Amino acid sequence: MVKEFHERMKGPASQKYRTLGSAENIMTQNALYCLPTRNFNSAHFEDAEKVSAETLNERYIAKIIACNSCAMRCEHEAVVHDGPYRGTMARMEYDNIWALGPNCGVSKLDAIVKGAELCNYYGLDALSTGVTVSFVMDCHENGILTHEDLSGIDAHFGNAEALLQLIEKIGKREGIGDILADGVKVAAEKIGKNSAKLAQEIKGLEVTGYDLRCLKTAALGFAVSFRGADHNRSGAYTFDLTGKVDRLKAEKGRGELVKNSEDVYALLDSFIICKNAKGTLYKELADMAKLYTLVTGYEMTPEELSLAGQRINTLARLINVREGSAAKMTHCHGKP
Repeated sequence: MVKEFHERMKGPASQKYRTLGSAENIMTQNALYCLPTRNFNSAHFEDAEKVSAETLNERYIAKIIACNSCAMRCEHEAVVHDGPYRGTMARMEYDNIWALGPNCGVSKLDAIVKGAELCNYYGLDALSTGVTVSFVMDCHENGILTHEDLSGIDAHFGNAEALLQLIEKIGKREGIGDILADGVKVAAEKIGKNSAKLAQEIKGLEVTGYDLRCLKTAALGFAVSFRGADHNRSGAYTFDLTGKVDRLKAEKGRGELVKNSEDVYALLDSFIICKNAKGTLYKELADMAKLYTLVTGYEMTPEELSLAGQRINTLARLINVREGSAAKMTHCHGKP
């Protein structure tokens, strides 16, 4: 079965990841006007081509490597060969390009790679960091944070140097960085001045690179996710982006799509299967049940696996309820 999966990994199910990489989503979502730009002030980045997968691969990708025992190479390693950031190296994906690039109005790809390297160095999540920086830029442009508050950093959208300076401040918890280091929800509470309206977060987790105003299934997935704005809790955005549903409408039946997808994603994590390889599970639950049986020797059915996925999601929600962070959350995980 491993050999079979390796053959599937060489096919169309994983072609994007093996070639241009997840960064291919930049131009796709920009064309659909659902690429969050400048802290979600718009959904289209006029300089998207400068940070596209094509530009990244042509100018910066030095090597595409695979994880141990995986036949699907998808890790795009970028190296900056010249300029002020010469020698910078980082793995680049759609997520960190979007967060440190279009979301901050930054179109200098070498600076974006440098920002990703800094996040790796300081142990910061690039998505949350990028959304936190864009929050600061929005606050600055709206007069909520002054140059003095920012220790002289000119935090305007599009300023690549300010992006890097703010990442450094956050990594070291220096000055404004100490306020920002716990993310936008906590930062907005400390800053006040109605800055919470500019903080892009759900349940305290920064919103990722999908404009939920035009991806209605994704919006529902984000809303009910037990850990907030995490597109990898259900992958519901795929229904919208692939045209399987009308992405501009919230219709009956989306709840079931999100619920079933949540359960499969919980199982993928439990199996420790990479979500980039999800497409190679042609029959999803049936393939996973077969894998489980072969590895453990215990007979497993797709129905039993589905129930296990439901249990995982229900338990996570119960933990939220116990911890007092889910007062408004539905307590059962059934079909809405």
